[in-house]
Amino acid sequence: MTTGKKITGIYPDNLNFPDNLIPNTSQISELQKNLLNSGALDLVDHTDPFGRSCKAYAGFRNPHDDAIQQIAQKIADQKAALPDNWDHVNYAQRVEVDGSLIGPGQTTRKLTDIEIRDIKFVEGAIKDVAFLSNRQSGMCVEEFTNPNSMWTVMGNTAYYGADVPCQQHQVHQEVLLFQDWRTT
Repeated sequence: MTTGKKITGIYPDNLNFPDNLIPNTSQISELQKNLLNSGALDLVDHTDPFGRSCKAYAGFRNPHDDAIQQIAQKIADQKAALPDNWDHVNYAQRVEVDGSLIGPGQTTRKLTDIEIRDIKFVEGAIKDVAFLSNRQSGMCVEEFTNPNSMWTVMGNTAYYGADVPCQQHQVHQEVLLFQDWRTT
């Protein structure tokens, strides 16, 4: 083992790393070779239920995908029922929403800024749960940096403030509502 080897552009290697190592990848098992040769670890294009695309391992699948697709479809259906400009930034240009879409016994009216923020927060939180679940399942393996981040709510302090973790109770309540919807 040689020590203090001069690496171009860097100080001498003072950590005493050996220079005669054989990489572990040259000593993989037959099972590992078969896995690599099968294509299960090939990167393929993946689109999540919310229409966001990323790279994923071909042989992997998110076990929660069916439930996430149902939730995404329910959100899409509910948003499709809303009129255009229901969430316009300018209150004067915001369109009234039918009371039956707002909730039982509600009158037709414009949504408040807080209601719009809450709707977007819940949708964003569900998207973040889908993204996290995909990452844990070998899907969406790319690292996205801002402004291309796949995170919708988490870390978005400009829109939701710094108290996003404190709003977990609200997300939990909304998820319970979605679970109630799925069982009815």
